[in-house]
Amino acid sequence: VEAIVVLSGAKGNRIRAGAKLFHEGFGKVMVFCGQEIYPDVYEHKLMKRLAISLGVPENKIIARELKDEISTWGEGKLNLRILKENDIKVFII
Repeated sequence: VEAIVVLSGAKGNRIRAGAKLFHEGFGKVMVFCGQEIYPDVYEHKLMKRLAISLGVPENKIIARELKDEISTWGEGKLNLRILKENDIKVFII
């Protein structure tokens, strides 16, 4: 597995689970995206900060802002785009 894709939401539980999988060697990078939840407060930046605090190196995190389609479908499409851009073919969610 090349990447661990973490969907937004769940008050950090998903990031904690993803970081655990990362530390257990289930992926080389973590991938996630998120939207602006308050003015200048972005979900993907909060997710990244939590992952780093859990010991995931910053250079092993790919985090992007979800802008175009704010939905689970939009998040899935952006995550797939990120995976393709980084030539990642094998991943877990």
